[in-house]
Amino acid sequence: MLKLLFLQVGLSQDDRSDTILVSSQKIGSFKKDEEILKLLVSQAANPRERQRLNRLQCEHAGAWVCAVPSTFDGNDTVMRPRNFQV
Repeated sequence: MLKLLFLQVGLSQDDRSDTILVSSQKIGSFKKDEEILKLLVSQAANPRERQRLNRLQCEHAGAWVCAVPSTFDGNDTVMRPRNFQV
């Protein structure tokens, strides 16, 4: 597919030294995200910020996004449905 796109615009893959052939958009996006994170970590202002950025790569770092609301810590910790209305 990528080769077809290069041919449609009149380029060969050899003409583009800035491109890297990857097997899918998902893999390419993941690699780009890794590069951005490495850059952010290297430019972190202090060790605390560097550690915070490194924790983004932990296995369950985004688990809170799909957590079920719980009243274990009290009823005031769960938002009411009306808070989600626009």
